[in-house]
Amino acid sequence: YRQPHGRLINFYAAETSDWSVATGDATAAYRSLDENTWVWTPLLQGAVRTVAYNAKAGVALIYDWVQSATKRRWQMNYQTLVAPVDIGAREFKVNAGDGVSVCVNYHGYDGKYAAPEKMSKVAKNAQLKWPAGEPEQYHTAYKTNIRSNSLASLIVLKEDCNAVSVTAEYLSPTKLLVKVDTSWFIFDKKAVQLSE
Repeated sequence: YRQPHGRLINFYAAETSDWSVATGDATAAYRSLDENTWVWTPLLQGAVRTVAYNAKAGVALIYDWVQSATKRRWQMNYQTLVAPVDIGAREFKVNAGDGVSVCVNYHGYDGKYAAPEKMSKVAKNAQLKWPAGEPEQYHTAYKTNIRSNSLASLIVLKEDCNAVSVTAEYLSPTKLLVKVDTSWFIFDKKAVQLSE
């Protein structure tokens, strides 16, 4: 359904900065629809994502915060054009084979990655037809080991698996201090602060 929607709640892209930052609230997208009454019921109390990107450093930070009245095992989903390789406890690599690669690192609750699935198979299982002639794509999921009412996590993407230093420290269950070389961020639910 197209009725559930999100909204942009924060944006930063100063000309003097190497960083661009945007925060979106997708809480309204996580609802169920009773098709008899056409009433929407919220499934989450909060679903917010902040993305910070530095093209010069080749680093993207993706902070997610979700809140639920029901305890859940949270799942992070990744869609890629090629199957991830070198899958570890909290990281994997995607190599497009054309000299472009990205390393993905997860900070958050303990969990594990499932083996990558072909999206054509996922579509077939959902009784959908994969478009003829379209290249294969892949779905990889990270699922937390525990059930909880909230999750605050960070995904770090490094272009060409570069050596830029990125550290993440939890200051509270939802508040993360992230350092990227000499820059720092504090992410907390809908709020973000940066060192500039």
